[in-house]
Amino acid sequence: IPFAVGTSLASAEGPLRWTHAVPAFVAFVLMQIGCNLVNDACDFLRGADGPARTGPTRVSQAGVFRAGTVHLCGVACLVLSAACMTPAALDLEYHTPGGFLTDEVTPTASTNGLGAFLRTTYRYRLKHEPFELSDVQWPIALLAAFSIAAAYGYTGGPFPLAYHGLGDFTVIVFFGVVAVALARRTHLGAYEATKESDGTYYSSYFANDLKRTLLNEDALVAGAQTGALACVLLAVNNVRDLNTDAAANKKTLAVKYGLKFVKREIDVLLTFAFACTWYWWFTRVPFSNDTGGEVGTPEELLTSTETNARSWSYASTAPCLTIPLALSVSRRARLLKPGHGDCDGV
Repeated sequence: IPFAVGTSLASAEGPLRWTHAVPAFVAFVLMQIGCNLVNDACDFLRGADGPARTGPTRVSQAGVFRAGTVHLCGVACLVLSAACMTPAALDLEYHTPGGFLTDEVTPTASTNGLGAFLRTTYRYRLKHEPFELSDVQWPIALLAAFSIAAAYGYTGGPFPLAYHGLGDFTVIVFFGVVAVALARRTHLGAYEATKESDGTYYSSYFANDLKRTLLNEDALVAGAQTGALACVLLAVNNVRDLNTDAAANKKTLAVKYGLKFVKREIDVLLTFAFACTWYWWFTRVPFSNDTGGEVGTPEELLTSTETNARSWSYASTAPCLTIPLALSVSRRARLLKPGHGDCDGV
C-alpha cells in the first residue's frame, strides 16, 4: 500500500521510472516478509507467543520450523531487500534493446569493473566510470537502510522497539511516512543541483535532496494517513495479545496504559487518517472568485505539476466513501476483549 500511494504521488510529478520502482517494490515486499519472520521468531523466543496466544498461526510457535531457521530466513529477506534497492540508490540505468523497460543510456555508461558486472548480470549500467559518490542517491540509500534496520529492530536486536512501547511510533513512521516518501522518490530520478567549488556542494546537495524526499508536504500527509491506518491494525493486535504480552514483559501501549487507552487510540488514528483527506481537496480543487472566474489553489498560481494533479484531486477524496467501514471498525473495537477471537475479524 505505501508503494502504491508513493507511486500515485509521483505520477502527478512526471514520468514514472519503473526500472527503479519495480525492484523497489520487490524490496518493499521482502522487507515486510522479513519483518514478519523476525517477529515470528523473536516473539516466540522471548515468550510472547506462548501456548495461550490467540490469533493466526505462527510457524515458530506451532513448531512448523525452528525459530532459528525462521529468524535466518527473515534476515535473508531483509538483505535481499537491500539489494533490490540498489538500482534506485545508485541511480543505475537499465538497458534492454527494444524492451519495454528501455532507458536512454548515457555515453559514459560503464564498461568494466563494477559497471561490467552490473551490465552483464542485471542489464543495469553505472552512469559514470569510474563510479562516483555523487551518483549515489543518498536519501534513498539512507531511508532504505533505516527502514530495514527498523524492520529488524521492531522485535529483534538488543533493544526491540515493540517491547519498549515504540511499536506504534515505528509503524507510523517507517510503514507510513518513510515508506511513502521512499516509493515516491524512486520514481523521481536524480536531484539536479549546481556544483559549487566552495566545498559545501555535497552537504547542501544532501540536505536539499533529503528535504525534497522526506519533507514534501504531499508525501508527509499521505504517509501519515497510511501509517495511521497501519497502526490501527497493530492496535487491534495489541488488544488481542494484551494478556500474553504482559506476561512476556512486552510493554506495548496496551500493556503500559490499559485497554481503554488503546481503544481511544484506534478512534484517534481513524479520525486523523480521514480528516487528512480534506488536505487533498483544499490544496488541489480550484476555487471561484467573486466575478465567477476560476482562481488557483491557495498559492494562486499553479505550476504544470499542480495542474496535472487536479486530474485526480476529486478521486483523492474517494476514501471518504469508506467512512462507514471505519465507523464499523471503531464500534467493534470498543467491544473487544484481550484474547477474543473477534480481534482477527476486525
